[in-house]
Amino acid sequence: MIYTGLGNFGMVDIIKKHAKFEQVWKPFWGSVGAEPKKKLAVIADMDARLDVLRALELKPGDAVVIRNAGAVATDDAVRSLTLAVHKLGVKQILVVGSTKNPLEKLDFEKLDVEIRKKVGNDVEGITGSPIAPWLKVFEDVEDNVLQQIAHLKRNPLFKGVEIKGVLYSVESGKVDILE
Repeated sequence: MIYTGLGNFGMVDIIKKHAKFEQVWKPFWGSVGAEPKKKLAVIADMDARLDVLRALELKPGDAVVIRNAGAVATDDAVRSLTLAVHKLGVKQILVVGSTKNPLEKLDFEKLDVEIRKKVGNDVEGITGSPIAPWLKVFEDVEDNVLQQIAHLKRNPLFKGVEIKGVLYSVESGKVDILE
Protein backbone atom coordinates (compact mmCIF):
# COMPACT_ATOMS: atom_id res chain seq x y z
CA MET A 1 0.00 0.00 0.00
CA ILE A 2 1.34 3.44 -0.91
CA TYR A 3 1.18 6.06 1.81
CA THR A 4 -0.35 9.16 0.23
CA GLY A 5 0.21 11.57 3.12
CA LEU A 6 3.47 12.90 1.70
CA GLY A 7 2.02 16.22 0.56
CA ASN A 8 4.12 17.92 -2.10
CA PHE A 9 7.10 15.65 -1.49
CA GLY A 10 6.68 13.95 -4.86
CA MET A 11 7.69 10.45 -3.76
CA VAL A 12 4.25 9.03 -4.53
CA ASP A 13 4.43 10.34 -8.11
CA ILE A 14 7.88 8.83 -8.52
CA ILE A 15 6.69 5.45 -7.31
CA LYS A 16 3.61 5.54 -9.57
CA LYS A 17 5.70 6.49 -12.61
CA HIS A 18 8.08 3.61 -11.97
CA ALA A 19 5.77 1.23 -13.85
CA LYS A 20 6.71 3.04 -17.09
CA PHE A 21 10.40 2.64 -16.29
CA GLU A 22 9.95 -1.10 -15.73
CA GLN A 23 8.66 -1.51 -19.29
CA VAL A 24 11.64 0.37 -20.75
CA TRP A 25 14.13 -1.41 -18.47
CA LYS A 26 13.07 -5.01 -19.11
CA PRO A 27 14.58 -5.35 -22.61
CA PHE A 28 17.72 -3.49 -21.50
CA TRP A 29 18.28 -5.53 -18.33
CA GLY A 30 19.85 -8.54 -20.02
CA SER A 31 22.64 -6.42 -21.52
CA VAL A 32 23.71 -4.87 -18.19
CA GLY A 33 25.97 -6.75 -15.82
CA ALA A 34 27.09 -5.85 -12.32
CA GLU A 35 30.57 -5.03 -13.58
CA PRO A 36 30.71 -1.60 -15.23
CA LYS A 37 31.30 -1.85 -18.98
CA LYS A 38 33.74 1.08 -19.02
CA LYS A 39 35.65 -0.21 -15.95
CA LEU A 40 34.98 3.23 -14.46
CA ALA A 41 33.91 4.45 -11.03
CA VAL A 42 32.73 8.03 -10.55
CA ILE A 43 32.59 9.86 -7.25
CA ALA A 44 30.45 12.92 -7.87
CA ASP A 45 28.98 15.82 -5.98
CA MET A 46 25.35 15.43 -4.93
CA ASP A 47 24.32 18.67 -6.68
CA ALA A 48 20.86 17.95 -8.14
CA ARG A 49 21.78 19.88 -11.30
CA LEU A 50 24.48 17.35 -12.14
CA ASP A 51 23.18 14.44 -14.21
CA VAL A 52 26.32 12.31 -13.99
CA LEU A 53 25.50 9.85 -16.77
CA ARG A 54 24.43 12.49 -19.28
CA ALA A 55 27.25 14.90 -18.41
CA LEU A 56 29.86 12.20 -18.97
CA GLU A 57 28.02 10.64 -21.94
CA LEU A 58 27.58 7.34 -20.09
CA LYS A 59 24.75 4.84 -20.11
CA PRO A 60 23.37 2.72 -17.27
CA GLY A 61 25.84 -0.09 -16.71
CA ASP A 62 28.87 1.89 -17.93
CA ALA A 63 30.13 3.02 -14.51
CA VAL A 64 29.72 2.70 -10.77
CA VAL A 65 28.48 6.09 -9.50
CA ILE A 66 28.98 7.22 -5.91
CA ARG A 67 27.54 10.56 -4.81
CA ASN A 68 27.94 12.66 -1.71
CA ALA A 69 28.28 16.26 -0.56
CA GLY A 70 31.36 17.60 -2.32
CA ALA A 71 32.50 14.42 -4.12
CA VAL A 72 34.63 13.70 -1.07
CA ALA A 73 36.57 10.45 -0.73
CA THR A 74 35.11 9.74 2.71
CA ASP A 75 35.64 6.40 4.45
CA ASP A 76 32.36 5.17 2.99
CA ALA A 77 33.22 6.34 -0.53
CA VAL A 78 36.65 4.69 -0.27
CA ARG A 79 34.96 1.47 0.93
CA SER A 80 32.67 1.53 -2.11
CA LEU A 81 35.56 2.33 -4.46
CA THR A 82 37.60 -0.51 -2.96
CA LEU A 83 34.78 -2.95 -3.73
CA ALA A 84 34.41 -1.50 -7.22
CA VAL A 85 38.13 -1.91 -7.93
CA HIS A 86 38.73 -5.28 -6.33
CA LYS A 87 35.40 -7.00 -7.04
CA LEU A 88 33.87 -5.25 -10.06
CA GLY A 89 37.00 -4.72 -12.15
CA VAL A 90 37.15 -0.92 -12.07
CA LYS A 91 40.39 0.41 -13.57
CA GLN A 92 39.66 4.16 -13.52
CA ILE A 93 38.23 6.54 -10.92
CA LEU A 94 36.88 9.96 -11.86
CA VAL A 95 36.16 12.66 -9.26
CA VAL A 96 33.46 15.10 -10.45
CA GLY A 97 32.94 18.47 -8.77
CA SER A 98 30.37 21.05 -9.86
CA THR A 99 30.55 24.84 -10.22
CA LYS A 100 28.25 27.25 -8.39
CA ASN A 101 28.24 24.75 -5.57
CA PRO A 102 26.09 26.00 -2.67
CA LEU A 103 28.48 24.34 -0.20
CA GLU A 104 31.22 26.86 -1.09
CA LYS A 105 29.27 29.78 0.39
CA LEU A 106 27.43 27.97 3.17
CA ASP A 107 27.75 29.39 6.69
CA PHE A 108 28.32 26.15 8.60
CA GLU A 109 28.25 27.84 12.01
CA LYS A 110 24.78 29.23 11.23
CA LEU A 111 23.68 25.82 9.94
CA ASP A 112 24.98 24.29 13.19
CA VAL A 113 22.68 26.60 15.17
CA GLU A 114 19.70 25.82 12.91
CA ILE A 115 20.22 22.07 13.25
CA ARG A 116 20.57 22.28 17.03
CA LYS A 117 17.25 24.16 17.18
CA LYS A 118 15.58 21.33 15.28
CA VAL A 119 17.17 18.24 16.83
CA GLY A 120 18.54 19.42 20.16
CA ASN A 121 22.00 20.33 21.37
CA ASP A 122 23.44 16.82 21.53
CA VAL A 123 24.41 16.70 17.87
CA GLU A 124 27.87 15.47 18.81
CA GLY A 125 26.16 12.39 20.24
CA ILE A 126 24.52 11.86 16.85
CA THR A 127 27.45 12.74 14.56
CA GLY A 128 30.38 11.77 16.77
CA SER A 129 31.96 15.21 16.38
CA PRO A 130 31.06 18.91 16.38
CA ILE A 131 28.60 19.44 13.55
CA ALA A 132 30.05 22.48 11.73
CA PRO A 133 33.43 20.88 10.95
CA TRP A 134 31.73 17.52 10.33
CA LEU A 135 29.52 19.09 7.64
CA LYS A 136 32.06 21.50 6.15
CA VAL A 137 33.39 19.86 3.04
CA PHE A 138 35.44 22.51 1.22
CA GLU A 139 35.83 26.20 0.48
CA ASP A 140 36.92 25.93 -3.17
CA VAL A 141 35.43 23.24 -5.41
CA GLU A 142 38.37 23.00 -7.83
CA ASP A 143 40.86 22.69 -4.97
CA ASN A 144 38.61 20.07 -3.37
CA VAL A 145 38.57 17.89 -6.51
CA LEU A 146 42.38 18.09 -6.68
CA GLN A 147 42.63 17.16 -2.99
CA GLN A 148 40.35 14.15 -3.49
CA ILE A 149 42.45 12.97 -6.45
CA ALA A 150 45.63 13.24 -4.36
CA HIS A 151 43.97 11.45 -1.43
CA LEU A 152 42.88 8.54 -3.63
CA LYS A 153 46.25 8.31 -5.40
CA ARG A 154 48.01 7.98 -2.02
CA ASN A 155 45.78 5.07 -1.02
CA PRO A 156 47.53 1.72 -1.66
CA LEU A 157 44.14 0.09 -2.27
CA PHE A 158 44.06 1.92 -5.60
CA LYS A 159 47.56 1.06 -6.80
CA GLY A 160 47.51 0.77 -10.59
CA VAL A 161 44.15 2.55 -10.89
CA GLU A 162 44.02 5.66 -13.08
CA ILE A 163 42.54 8.55 -11.05
CA LYS A 164 41.49 11.87 -12.58
CA GLY A 165 39.09 14.71 -11.86
CA VAL A 166 36.80 17.07 -13.70
CA LEU A 167 34.83 20.18 -12.92
CA TYR A 168 31.28 20.23 -14.30
CA SER A 169 29.87 23.67 -15.10
CA VAL A 170 26.22 23.85 -14.08
CA GLU A 171 25.89 26.98 -16.26
CA SER A 172 27.14 25.53 -19.55
CA GLY A 173 27.27 21.76 -19.07
CA LYS A 174 30.97 21.84 -19.97
CA VAL A 175 33.36 19.42 -18.25
CA ASP A 176 36.95 20.60 -17.66
CA ILE A 177 39.73 18.16 -16.77
CA LEU A 178 41.63 19.09 -13.61
CA GLU A 179 45.25 18.10 -13.18
